[in-house]
Amino acid sequence: MTVLELRNVTKCYPSAEGVETLTILHNVNLTLGPGESLAVVGPSGSGKSTLLNLMGSLDRPTNGQVLLEGQDLTQIAEPELAALRNRRIGFVFQSHYLLPQCSVLENVLVPTLVCAETALRKTAEERARRWLDKVGLSERLAHRPAQLSGGERQRVAVVRALINEPRILLADEPTGALDTASAKAWATCCPVESGRKNHFSSGDACARIGGAHGTGDGIARGAGEGVGGRRDA
Repeated sequence: MTVLELRNVTKCYPSAEGVETLTILHNVNLTLGPGESLAVVGPSGSGKSTLLNLMGSLDRPTNGQVLLEGQDLTQIAEPELAALRNRRIGFVFQSHYLLPQCSVLENVLVPTLVCAETALRKTAEERARRWLDKVGLSERLAHRPAQLSGGERQRVAVVRALINEPRILLADEPTGALDTASAKAWATCCPVESGRKNHFSSGDACARIGGAHGTGDGIARGAGEGVGGRRDA
């Protein structure tokens, strides 16, 4: 069964002069199966974040289809798409985007506030406390983001991304701002409670093997390895 699929995806932007278009991604095709991990690596500006945004339905392709468990995300209206993102897609952003006025526990629970599944909401705090303990943050529950190290904020972001038990986890340059030790910690904490979920990561989590253009250049895969698979697509 295919969990996520891109079919002939192209993304273009108009140029500043409005005459020519800038093609960021051209005719990209890829599939992601249950429990599979995938990383796309390449130089800055090669389209990694654009690809991630398209996969997570934060942006729409100029042409092509993005399918999540067979459902074409390009054909869904925004209100329904927002609910789908909340329940089925977890995001870890480059800048974390933790709310500075909220504690670690409160930040993790933010996505559950609009979750439509009552049973999932009822067990959210217990789940958050358990997962934060597993990533070594049980003594930081009441701390604000400004009181945390970069690696600790990253772990909070990972747990927040997993709190609604999404089908896929998308991470944009998850180790870009971390030192070597913290980067290794990311690779171990990412799949801590994710079970058969899929992981897609961009950035420096793998050795650089090329750009992100075309039909799979710069994509590395791994089965159940979290970030850092080494099998070329």
